[in-house]
Formats: sequence, structure tokens, C-alpha cells
Amino acid sequence: MDVSATRLQKVKNSCKVASVVANIAFIITLVSSIIFFGLSVALIAQAESVNDEIANSGVSEVIEQVINVEDFEMTSSVPSMQAYFDSHNYVYVYVLLTYIFAGLIVAVVTTVLMGLLKKIFKIILESESPFDDKVIKYLRILFITFVIMMALTVNMPVALILGVIFVCVYNIFLYGKELQRLSDETL
Repeated sequence: MDVSATRLQKVKNSCKVASVVANIAFIITLVSSIIFFGLSVALIAQAESVNDEIANSGVSEVIEQVINVEDFEMTSSVPSMQAYFDSHNYVYVYVLLTYIFAGLIVAVVTTVLMGLLKKIFKIILESESPFDDKVIKYLRILFITFVIMMALTVNMPVALILGVIFVCVYNIFLYGKELQRLSDETL
């Protein structure tokens, strides 16, 4: 077995392990998405009783330490929605829903990212070279989505650092693709 075949086999072996990890992460994030969705539906369905329970317990004090509840007012340009908000002051439920929806969005985006990773590893395992056009295409989508998510959830400097790293990795794959093409032409 020549050196390049040995190296390719090592890449495929590491991709098998990474594929299993990506599958596990995909399942965890999918379950998290379902839980966040279920929580939001349950909270909306039981808004009045949950809001009253929170208002009459010590939990309301904890929430008020985190956020100024008096400033948290639901408004809508749709008159019927505004009438609903005015007649149903579920401020604690609105605060909780804000955090749950944020968690839901992060969980869904992370699930999509893990799905892309699974796809990338599957393509690498099935192809003759890790520098396949589909791998490069999905890497670009993965990198852009991940950097945007980091910029929105963590902070901009971290997103910029990761963006620079991802551009380097992306360019390495483009270079590997070119070397693969040149190698195939010489055979």
C-alpha cells in the first residue's frame, strides 16, 4: 500500500469517528430543539396559570433581578394583537418565552450545522478524495452559517477569529482540490 493510500485511509478512519460524533451531536441538538418547541407551546397554552404562579412565588424576584419587568412591554401594530396584550399582562411568560425562543433558534441552527457536518463526513467516506467539490461547497455553507451564529450569540471578535480560521481551512481545501486535480492529470 503506497503512502497516499495509507494517508487517505487514515483520513477516512478519522472521518468515521467524526461522523459518529456528529450523529450523536445531531441527535442531541434535535432533541433539544423538540424540547424547546414543546416548552414554548406548553408555556403559551398555560400562560395565565404559569404567569400567576410565577407572580405569586419567589421566582418573580429572581426574574426581576435579571430583567426590569416594567420595561418589558409587549406591543403590536396589529390592533387585535395589541388589545390581547393589553388585556392579558403575562409579563413573566413573555420574558420566559423570549429566552425559550432564543434557545429554540440556537438549537435549530445547531441541528442544521450538525446535519451539514454529517453530510460532509458521509461524502468524504464515499468519495475517492476528501477534496470533493460537494465537500468544499458544504464546508463553505457550514462556515458561513457558523460564523453568523457565533456573531449573533457569542460576540463579534470570536466570530471574526473563527471566520479567519475558517477562511484558511477553506483555502486549504481549495488548494488540496487543485493538487488532487494536478495529480490525477499526471496519471
